[in-house]
Amino acid sequence: RLESMSSSSPVPSAGPDTPGCLKQGVESNPDSPMMGGGESPYGAHEMASDLIDRLRESQLTISHLESVCEDKTELVESQAKSQIGQLEAQLAEEMRKSRVLEDLSNSAKLEAARLQSAVSHLESEKAGWKAEVFEKGLDITNKVIQGHKEATDALNARIAVQDETIKTLTDEVQEWRDLADERSRAVQDLEQALDELEEEKRRDAAETARRSEEHSSDVERLTKALETEKAERLQANTALTSALACVREERERVDAAEERIKELKGLLKAAELRASLSQDEAERVKREEKD
Repeated sequence: RLESMSSSSPVPSAGPDTPGCLKQGVESNPDSPMMGGGESPYGAHEMASDLIDRLRESQLTISHLESVCEDKTELVESQAKSQIGQLEAQLAEEMRKSRVLEDLSNSAKLEAARLQSAVSHLESEKAGWKAEVFEKGLDITNKVIQGHKEATDALNARIAVQDETIKTLTDEVQEWRDLADERSRAVQDLEQALDELEEEKRRDAAETARRSEEHSSDVERLTKALETEKAERLQANTALTSALACVREERERVDAAEERIKELKGLLKAAELRASLSQDEAERVKREEKD
């Protein structure tokens, strides 16, 4: 059939639409029947066979390319569908966010309008409040100042009483100190007298012993005198014992006086502390009144 087609059908000349392989064969062999030359060493059968082989290769290449294109197309379509789905989901999310933002914006606008109305209402009421607040504040300030004045007067009176109490306590403490000094001097005098009596007793004993040795003949007389002197000394010792008891009592009184002085010192310190606190409170009240 190819031989009959090649013998019966005219071969087209090489042109711009001629396949590359056919055009190259025609141009490379100007003596071929297609160029109007003489007889080709290749016959029409060989040329047709060559063309068929080339067509088969082209078909295989085309089939391979078509399969590759189909695979690529399916992959691209799947990727495009996935991306389109993601974009649609993002678009839906963005639309939802846009609607939420729009609702929030509308709510904010309504709230701003409401707040503006409330502010206007408060501004209108503010003018009426100022005068009332000023009058009430002035009245309260006057009352506070009056209360501070009364508190200051009361504090001054308390301070005067405490000053008088401190003065009285100071005088009493001084009296107790004087009494304690006097009692202490009396105790020292009594102790000195006791020491002198003891010394005199020792001297008398020594003198008695000396006289006994010197005047043995006058023993009886001296014995009687000694007994008399012993009675007198016994009486003196009794008086001395009474004096010692008095001294002990005086010491106890001095100790009691010293305890009382300590108590009075504590009271004096407490009174001074109260006076200092009262003075600080009075100064604070004065500062508050000044402010």
